[in-house]
Amino acid sequence: MHSQTINYGSHTYYKNQEEKLLLSQANVDGKDYLIEEALTEFDWKIGSEKKEISGYQCIRATTKSPKGNEIVAWYAPEIAVNDGPLHYWGLPGLILYLELNKGVLIYSCTSIEQVNNMPEIKSLEGGEKISRTEYSKMVAEKMQKFKNTPDENSRGENSRKWKKVTVIE
Repeated sequence: MHSQTINYGSHTYYKNQEEKLLLSQANVDGKDYLIEEALTEFDWKIGSEKKEISGYQCIRATTKSPKGNEIVAWYAPEIAVNDGPLHYWGLPGLILYLELNKGVLIYSCTSIEQVNNMPEIKSLEGGEKISRTEYSKMVAEKMQKFKNTPDENSRGENSRKWKKVTVIE
């Protein structure tokens, strides 16, 4: 079984490949949420192109996102862990570089460290359970409400007004 916990911005993620489950915790307006979603099983196409990343020989692989956008990954077969950043996984080696939406978002490994005393990885707990769809809808509604606040000055001198908010699922 492979699982991991990642802290990324204001979210903490827990990935369990055996159960094909991704959990994340978030706090919105002082309330904790536990967001549950299924891990996507990607249909990777492994290529022949190779390059070195962080001292490891990597192989290029591509797939499409559920919305049809190309995803490019470079994985290291030498590191026999079929994992990668956030919900990306499923290659015969660790993903060390991941490019989404033609470079709009890139994850890149800058170093790898051998850890001898690995702490136990525990599933996330706490917060109201909610699906990713429900969470995205809630955040969009809160942002829309914030955007529609009529008087910018009534929110205080240190506040900022958002002109456009886009939530990507």
